[in-house]
Amino acid sequence: MEYKIIDIALLKKARQGHEESLSILSELTRRDVLAYLNRLTLDMNLAEDLCQETMLQMLKSLPQLRITTVTSFWAWLYKTAFSRLSRQFRDQGKTRIHKRTFSGDDFMKQMPANGKSVFDDLIHKELTTAIYEAMDSIKLKYRNILALRCFQNLSYNEIALATGGSELQARLLFFRAKRSLRHKLASRGYKKKGQLLSALSLFAALTAGSSRSASAAASINAAALNVSAGTAALGIATTKTGVISAIVIAACITTVVVNRDAFTSGENGPMPVYRRLKNEDPNLLDLMQSPEFWRPSSIGKSFIVAGNGLLWTDRAYKGPSLPDPNLEDLFIDRAKPDKRAVIIPSGCGMIFHNLNPVVDGPGPDIIIAGWVGPPPAVDVFDSQDQIMPLTNPKQLSDTWGRNIYGYDLAELPKGFLANYIRVTGTHDQGPHHGFELNDIRARQQQKK
Repeated sequence: MEYKIIDIALLKKARQGHEESLSILSELTRRDVLAYLNRLTLDMNLAEDLCQETMLQMLKSLPQLRITTVTSFWAWLYKTAFSRLSRQFRDQGKTRIHKRTFSGDDFMKQMPANGKSVFDDLIHKELTTAIYEAMDSIKLKYRNILALRCFQNLSYNEIALATGGSELQARLLFFRAKRSLRHKLASRGYKKKGQLLSALSLFAALTAGSSRSASAAASINAAALNVSAGTAALGIATTKTGVISAIVIAACITTVVVNRDAFTSGENGPMPVYRRLKNEDPNLLDLMQSPEFWRPSSIGKSFIVAGNGLLWTDRAYKGPSLPDPNLEDLFIDRAKPDKRAVIIPSGCGMIFHNLNPVVDGPGPDIIIAGWVGPPPAVDVFDSQDQIMPLTNPKQLSDTWGRNIYGYDLAELPKGFLANYIRVTGTHDQGPHHGFELNDIRARQQQKK
């Protein structure tokens, strides 16, 4: 999202109570917040009331807001507006009846004809009716993420800040919202792929209000509708109807990969053959391959030695450590096992976010694989940032020389939900002076 007018200097003055800055900030934010609420409520009168409440809350909260960037300010503002809307709908309950103060026809009267024929106007009117009915029929949370992504132009990271979830959760929700809207439009006769963008552009123009010109509002970046293949697959797999299919497909893929690599070797050499050496838990390696154990959904904060970034190495090749590791490729999107690892020296580390809380099950619940020396320190955080250390890991070794450690959540207090995992180096041993983290997985709660 671009912030060309509101800057951190204006926010700082407004927080200090500077009257002119407060007036400018209110004027600049009100237009976009009103358009945002109008797109969620489909009722301009209600949107104006909620916008006024949001503006008053902003002025009241500014002095106490702990914000350091314009991005975090907008995220807080959209979150506040949505909270006001949710409260309004909750108070009215199921008896709420849509009483829009204007319809798509009223919006169309405000738009220039541009020399269109009667036939074009008819098509335009039909599409207006279809998109309004479709948007009205999908879930509020779907309208919200479509508005934030397509009309307010937020990135997935900014959406995560505004909704309080993770970036992966934002991507998955957007995929489902887009699919739901496409189905609603298809049921109204608009089945072609390109018609989704046209319908959203028209809806943006009709609901823009005075926040911008209709032509500008209708300019939706087609790239905003794209989702990665991985997100789409996960989005389908985590629906009720997709779980069984996903398990079957995953099992087939796993069988093919194992059989292929048993007879051929890639650039990193053959797949590791696990040797149960120094076993304290003979089931540890079986657990690591279990579908209950997932890789992280995103990489959080890294804490490193001042002046240095994280380094990585590939044990398939002899050479020095390298800068700028691709953390997502290493720990989230890795297609098959390889010998790449991130180096974590003593006192340095990484935080990993999970799609769902880590849960306690039979045996270890968090599994870490890597090379060199004693295991790293592992802590887990809940949503309130309460920290709990995990101790006494189980240990195995394999033919790649990796040490594989298993940490059990059974020692945690009952009811503690582990949302984040922190891995901290405990030594500076080995050729690269630190623990070489190769893989991390956790037993995650499966939503029904």
